[in-house]
Amino acid sequence: MSSQLTVEQNDCIRKIAENENISDYLLEVSSGSVKGDGYLGIMSTVNIISERKKLNLIIKTAETNEELRKKIVIRKAYLREMFTYNKIFLEFENFQRKRNMRNGFTAFAKIYGSCDEDCKEFLIFENLKEVGYKLWNRKVPMDAEHVALVFSEYGKFHAVSLAIRDQDPEMYKELTKDLMSIFEDSYSKEEFDHAAKINIDKGFRAVKGDNNATEALRRFSDSLATLFEHFNIPENGIVINHGDCWCNNMMFKYGDSRNTHKPTKVCLLDWQLTKTGSPVYDLAYFFFACGSKDIFYDYKKYLKIYHETVSKNLIELSCDPEKIFPYTLLEHHWKMHAKFGLFMALMVLTVMLSEVEEVKELTDAVENNESIFETFNYDGININEYNKRILDIVTFMAEHELI
Repeated sequence: MSSQLTVEQNDCIRKIAENENISDYLLEVSSGSVKGDGYLGIMSTVNIISERKKLNLIIKTAETNEELRKKIVIRKAYLREMFTYNKIFLEFENFQRKRNMRNGFTAFAKIYGSCDEDCKEFLIFENLKEVGYKLWNRKVPMDAEHVALVFSEYGKFHAVSLAIRDQDPEMYKELTKDLMSIFEDSYSKEEFDHAAKINIDKGFRAVKGDNNATEALRRFSDSLATLFEHFNIPENGIVINHGDCWCNNMMFKYGDSRNTHKPTKVCLLDWQLTKTGSPVYDLAYFFFACGSKDIFYDYKKYLKIYHETVSKNLIELSCDPEKIFPYTLLEHHWKMHAKFGLFMALMVLTVMLSEVEEVKELTDAVENNESIFETFNYDGININEYNKRILDIVTFMAEHELI
């Protein structure tokens, strides 16, 4: 038993050890993350060590600060991730297995246990670092190989949603009946408006001096109400979204660990914002937050990679891709929803480009009686890089009539 873990976590670890036939073990517990890695929890590494076996785990524990939990939907987020792992992924696996899927969606960490007790929420996963997975350097835009792999993996993920929705609509309805955004009904219009204003003000500072980009951002600002209205329109909710698609929520594996330009696998992490929506919510968030100017102007290549993967997997799942997800439908969704990627990039690029010591803690906002959205409202050391990347996104979107 470890004094660094809660009673519930120690009990769960004991059950995991029993299930894995590990006895007479020692526990090694240490911090597994730094500031800026995540916002709604505390990450710890736990190694279960016996003479004949070692099991490397990660425990993700919810914040217990009472005031913070009042301001942020922490409990909802943890329950959503548990539902995703314990229900959605299990149904996805069963659906693919029954159809003899050879190379379907499996890009999520193995879960060993969880606790849904109020103020004691946690999940326990395999430690992907110990099996060769690595995080991307969040300050650097992703290269073409990594972007292509992520688009392909999202294609596999979304294809299962599309296939279930087509072949087993009752199951899809059951999986998604409570899968609205966890922020729905949790924040007032005034709070959302305040968050939007923080984002937009940072955007205008980033494009200052460029008249075309400033005008484009003004059009985007005027369209924000429509953007949020589209979030929960049923006809847009054709897939289950990952929801939180920045680079720290994906890890890559390489055939040659010394050659990090050629990823062979990606694992998607942090499913606390899972919801139904357009597939483009995932694609655009990832693309514009993690890509570069050169990547943006090659966007059709990545949309084709994504759609080819969706189509291939739909065929393997006995669906007709031209019927349920033709390329023209993807283009329509891209035109309608790609601007969501700009909204998320305005926020997350602040953290992605920050030094560790600059990242604000959510508890600081609570102590200062500030909105949690103020956590993203600062200019870091790398503000010039932030401004450049936002200007690149806005310019690209304006040129392609996305805003």
